Amino acid sequence: MDKIQEYDLIATLAQRRGGHPTNLLQDAAPSASLRENRKQAILEHIQNRHQKSN
Repeated sequence: MDKIQEYDLIATLAQRRGGHPTNLLQDAAPSASLRENRKQAILEHIQNRHQKSN
């Protein structure tokens, strides 16, 4: 078995963790796939969590 065939047998990280979430972007805005929008959403989520903990 060569390296390419061996690599094909290795599961991806997502597969090892049970697959991709099916409802991850279910309620997300259409622009959620843009990196800047995701970064902004994460920033707001972290800020909200921080405010709630204080």
